[in-house]
Amino acid sequence: NALLKTLEEPPPRYHFILTAPASDLLLPTILSRCRIVRLGALTTESVYQHLKARFDLPDATLQMIAEFSEGAIGRALRWAETLAAPDPEGKSKSAQGELGALQNLLRVFARLGTASLEEALRLAYDFREACKALEGGAEERSTRAALALGLEYLIQWYRDSLALGYPNASLRFASHRSEIASLARRFAAAERRRDLQTLTEARRAILGNANAQIVTEHLFIQLLRA
Repeated sequence: NALLKTLEEPPPRYHFILTAPASDLLLPTILSRCRIVRLGALTTESVYQHLKARFDLPDATLQMIAEFSEGAIGRALRWAETLAAPDPEGKSKSAQGELGALQNLLRVFARLGTASLEEALRLAYDFREACKALEGGAEERSTRAALALGLEYLIQWYRDSLALGYPNASLRFASHRSEIASLARRFAAAERRRDLQTLTEARRAILGNANAQIVTEHLFIQLLRA
């Protein structure tokens, strides 16, 4: 309540700048007192080219870092610097493990284009296991934060599937265009737009302390329904 009052009647010559990865993570009472400025992320290709000019790492690694950076150049640079630098403390090994976990997430996403409804619970389990490997790390993620991050990437996967319908659209996971196209062929655009809402609600539920197993199992059943 004190914050709301301050935002509503700020002291003279004061301006507050609030940042959030998504507006739906803020309370409506806070949003209603703010002017929203949306800052677009860099394209995956822009991040990749910047990394390629600075780091002597395999192209596949640079592409993956660019895709999972979500257009945040600072995040991409920290990742690449950790992998490229001499590593007496084992940080590079940790970063490689995180990249491996992200690859496992992509394998789960790719199966959504072909998996049957009977495989939903297995996919939910594999998704949770991949997210579990994202716990801790440089950002010291909690279990729920890791699951929310995995869902954020899955949301982007579905956004990419919708972007395929537009000429010259930039995809976040461009190196997985064929798997994303498989999802787009299987489900109509209207269904995938509805799934985006379902994914957003699942992410909100995870951050709101709902049971992770129940949320993810229900989610994948919804995503694979006929």
